[in-house]
Amino acid sequence: MTKLVSMTMNRIHVDDNVLKPEMTMRIPRHRRIVIGQVTSALLVLAFSNAAVFADPTIHLVIVADTLDRSIGQSVQVDVEKVEEAFKGNVPERQLQIHKLTDEKAGRQNWLDQMGRIHPEADDALVVYYSGHGAYERQNGHLFAPRGEMLPRKDVVDAIRKQGGRLGVLIGDCCSTEIEVPVPVPFLPPVDEVTPLFDELFIKPSGFVDVSATKPGEEAMGTAAGGVFTIAFHLFCIEHSQERKTWNELLTGINQTTRQMSPKQTAYAVSPLPKGHGGPAPGGIPSGGKQIRLGVQGVDNAQGRRHGGVAIARVYANMPSTRLRLPGDSNVYRIVPGRDVITHVNGNSVRTNAELMTAVRSSPSPIRLTIYDDQTKTTADYLADVE
Repeated sequence: MTKLVSMTMNRIHVDDNVLKPEMTMRIPRHRRIVIGQVTSALLVLAFSNAAVFADPTIHLVIVADTLDRSIGQSVQVDVEKVEEAFKGNVPERQLQIHKLTDEKAGRQNWLDQMGRIHPEADDALVVYYSGHGAYERQNGHLFAPRGEMLPRKDVVDAIRKQGGRLGVLIGDCCSTEIEVPVPVPFLPPVDEVTPLFDELFIKPSGFVDVSATKPGEEAMGTAAGGVFTIAFHLFCIEHSQERKTWNELLTGINQTTRQMSPKQTAYAVSPLPKGHGGPAPGGIPSGGKQIRLGVQGVDNAQGRRHGGVAIARVYANMPSTRLRLPGDSNVYRIVPGRDVITHVNGNSVRTNAELMTAVRSSPSPIRLTIYDDQTKTTADYLADVE
């Protein structure tokens, strides 16, 4: 008669003609297999089988820029809440937490940590980020841990590379659209003052007071620095051998910052020194009193579609950048390519010629009905025209 050897996780026993629901192996007597050898083989098989059916693990990577002076305290609270959320929903035996905070929250540490995790086939890899972020047209979403730009797609690729059953990426950060400037050559020290700085800082007399934003606006900062300072730096490099006025400097700065932060406008708080004020050459179109508002309309399909005049250009330091809503202390600006002026003082305008005529004849303040083609909303704004 053939005996049966049965094994459970806790014991091994030999019974005659007994078939257990657990793992069972038939061992004929004529094979002369030593029971000890069978026991060892079955133990290996048992533990291997146990590993296959082990509970899946969640590997949680928390990256948090807790040292940032502006948001560090808030980010630290995020870390605590995320930990609590996972610990309150996943038993300890199935949860592995990897925290990258303070100095460890940098770009390379983040990528290295994900590379050290090797999820099993049934595990999940979860990455949670809290800190600064942005959106760039070329690279899409960007994380900015410790001031270092890290494209979101790089994190996605790193998670996918590790395998596992599930990959998760959660980012608690801004997605403000910016256009990060292309790196420019470093300006080496010079032996003599450049023409640009001679014109700006040596020749003038009086006082210069410049603000990166107008009242009610916010100054945008990025991991590469404040957008105003980025624009100032670029202007100084590009025009170091040219003579530019303070007004031309401000115009150039606004042309750059508009790409990164459309609602931010640099301006001279007080009158500029003689020869440095007024519109820069070519800054305002000729043709009379359109300077009163500081916009350039265009007759196109966008304007016709919404029953008004589309705005192709807005000039710096003009009333079009200092709009207000009744009862609202905030300052607003017309956004070219997005806004359509449909009425001036309640009267409809359908062409750029009608808009110019209405603006020229309007008292101050002027009331503009503007359709925002992005938010699909219409509102009446007031501006003190010059």
